Amino acid sequence: MKTLVSAFLIMAINHTAFSQELNNEIKLNPIYLFSLNKIYPEVSYERSISDKSAVGVALGILIGSKGNFNYIDDFINFDFSVLPYYRFYLGKKRTNGFYVEGHSMIFSREAYSEGDNEWTVGIGSAVGVKFNVNRSLRIDLVVGGGFNLNNKTGRENSEWNVASFPDAYPRLGLAIAKRF
Repeated sequence: MKTLVSAFLIMAINHTAFSQELNNEIKLNPIYLFSLNKIYPEVSYERSISDKSAVGVALGILIGSKGNFNYIDDFINFDFSVLPYYRFYLGKKRTNGFYVEGHSMIFSREAYSEGDNEWTVGIGSAVGVKFNVNRSLRIDLVVGGGFNLNNKTGRENSEWNVASFPDAYPRLGLAIAKRF
């Protein structure tokens, strides 16, 4: 009888553990680490809200630089960013396959005068695809961009007003995601 009860409990625990939906993801996007002279990792969290849609937020922060800057660094010239997004998935499995994304972005950088930061907001879109590697590991590829909605620094009379943000920003990612 003890063996039968133990077997039943083990089967119930396994069924409960493996039948749960994995609605949350933590992702690391190292693509900016390899393509730029800046060390700029991006971490994001995504939550599935239905079989076809998800919401999330990505956080990027400049840790340091590797050396000389180039024209790509002028295009991605922010030190900190927060990017909330909504994704609509077109795949047959839950939040998997091809998707379209709408996002906004708040980003900042150190101004050319000492101790001052500049902030701005952007809005954009992207397309991507998400693959399951196994039950809890995924690969997420996203490509897109957005437009800076406030390209004025508010310092038109200063000598360094050329320090405004670019009119557009990229949205690139090759993220490794852990589902839970």
